[in-house]
Amino acid sequence: MTISIKDRDADTKIRDLAALTGESITVAVRIAIEQRLRRESSRRRAGVASRLVERTDEDADGAIGYDAFGCPVSSKKNAPV
Repeated sequence: MTISIKDRDADTKIRDLAALTGESITVAVRIAIEQRLRRESSRRRAGVASRLVERTDEDADGAIGYDAFGCPVSSKKNAPV
């Protein structure tokens, strides 16, 4: 497979990274992409959890149905089940 990078700055940076790490350009690109995917996935998961807490106006445990002690709560404002 071939990927054509038509951005001179991007091409220079990936070549610099490969030279710095001693990796091939392919390996340097693959590792950089894997790291970025993990970072973005973590950010998105954190954002979803944050929005869920904001939307439910509860702490993170309450938002997923458990109180601070790990006991299940009902949908009625943290009333024990």
